[in-house]
Amino acid sequence: MDIVHVASEFAPIAKVGGLADVISGLSKALAKKGHRVTIFLPKYDCLDDSLIEDLQVLQKSFPIEESGILIQNTLWSAKYDGIDLILVEAHHPRDYFKRGKIYGEEDDSDRFLFFCKVASTYLSKHLPDVVHLHDWPTSSCSLFLKNSVRMVFTIHNLHHQGRCAPFNLERIGLAYEEEEMRDTQYDEAINLLRGAISSSNVITTVSPTYMKEILTPDCGCGLHEDLQKNKKKLKGILNGIDTDYWNPETDGFLDEKYNLETQKTGKKANKRKIQKHLGLPEDDKPLVTAITRLVPQKGPDLIYYGINKTIELGGQFVLLGSTHDPDMHKEFQELADHPNIAICLDFDDALSHQLYAASDMLLMPSIFEPCGLAQMIALRYGSVPLVRATGGLKDTIFDGKNGFTFSIPDNKGVAEVLEKGFAAYKTEEWESLISAGMQANLGWDASVDQYLEIYQ
Repeated sequence: MDIVHVASEFAPIAKVGGLADVISGLSKALAKKGHRVTIFLPKYDCLDDSLIEDLQVLQKSFPIEESGILIQNTLWSAKYDGIDLILVEAHHPRDYFKRGKIYGEEDDSDRFLFFCKVASTYLSKHLPDVVHLHDWPTSSCSLFLKNSVRMVFTIHNLHHQGRCAPFNLERIGLAYEEEEMRDTQYDEAINLLRGAISSSNVITTVSPTYMKEILTPDCGCGLHEDLQKNKKKLKGILNGIDTDYWNPETDGFLDEKYNLETQKTGKKANKRKIQKHLGLPEDDKPLVTAITRLVPQKGPDLIYYGINKTIELGGQFVLLGSTHDPDMHKEFQELADHPNIAICLDFDDALSHQLYAASDMLLMPSIFEPCGLAQMIALRYGSVPLVRATGGLKDTIFDGKNGFTFSIPDNKGVAEVLEKGFAAYKTEEWESLISAGMQANLGWDASVDQYLEIYQ
C-alpha cells in the first residue's frame, strides 16, 4: 500500500511534542510491514537535516498561487530510517518556514494553508492509496483533495482547531462549504479542523477513552455535536511508542544499560549518575520526575504541588520542562534552591532518556491527555507512573497494577498517588509494578494493524 502522511512535525528532525514521535513511530511500523510510506513536511529552517539521508531536489520549480500571485517552491526528497520524505521549501516573501520555530506565529493559519495547498497540488498528480492527515495544521488538505483519494484524519489534540477568517481561505483559493466550516464558538470565524471532520473518510483519535471524552460537551471543545454526527466514521486507536528508540537495554544516552533482570542495579547506577550531574544528594531516596511542557493541559499547578509534596514525603524531584511564561519559569526555578530539587527548563532529549532510567516514579497529573507517551516510556524504563485517569492515561495505567491513578485533578489526588508510591517503594508490590510495566506490549504492532484496516 502507498501511504502518505501530511504532517507539521516528524521526530527527530522537526519536533515540538508527542505528535512528532507518533508520526515517526507509526510510519516506521507501517514500513516494517512492507508498505511504502512518505512524509510530506515543511522544510523549516530549524529542521535538523543532519539526521536525514539522500537530500536532493525533487522539483526545483513548483509554483503555487496565493492572492493571485504565483509563489515558487522547491520540493526536496530525502530519507530517514527507511521512510521517504518530501520537504516543501517555500520561497515566500513572508518567509513562512524561516521563523526559527514550527508554531507560535500570528500567521500560522496562512503558513499551514499554504503548505497544504503545495502538498495537495503535488498529491493530486501523484495519488497514493491513502492520505493520512494529522491535527489542524494539515486539516485543509481534506478540502483540497476532497473526493479524490481516501483520507484519514487523526485528532491528536482537539483543543487546537485552526481558527481563521474567511479571507484566509479565499486568498489561497480554497472553496469551502460555509456551514461545515463555520466555527461553533466565534462568529465570523472559520474552523479548519471542523472542515476535516466532515471532509475526511475516517476520523481517528489517539486513544479509545479520548474518543469517548470528545463526544461530550465537557471535552468536545465545541465540536462534540459534529463528532456525534460523524460517530460512525470515528475510531479511537491507542498510540504506541518506538520501542527501538525507547529501549533501556540499547539506549545510547545511558551509561548503564539494563533490562528487567538487571533493572535494580541498572536503575541505581543511572540514578547516581543523574544525582551527581544535577547536584542532588547521592542517596536512595525515591526520585520522582516530571518530563513535560508546562502548559495548562499538563497541570503545572499540580506539578508544582507535587514537587513540594515529594519533599515533604522525604524524596527527591527532578523537573524537565519547558515554558514560554516568564512568571511560571521564575516560580519553578525558585524551587531549585532546595537541595533535593532540580529544575531544568530547557528541553534536553538526552536528559529525558536519562531521567526515565534514573527515576523511581513519573508524575503526570494532566487535566486532559489525548494519549500521552511519557507514561508508556516510563513503564518501559521501570519508572512507576503516577497519573490522572483521563484519556490515554486511563487506557494504559491501571491503579495498583502498573502504576497509581487519581480521578479529580486537584492537590488531594496528587498527594494520594505520591503517598501510595512512597508506601510501595522497595516492597514486593514495587517489584510487581516494575515487572508489569517493563513487560507490557507498548509498541505499534496492535495499533498499526488497526490503521491498516481503516486505510482500506
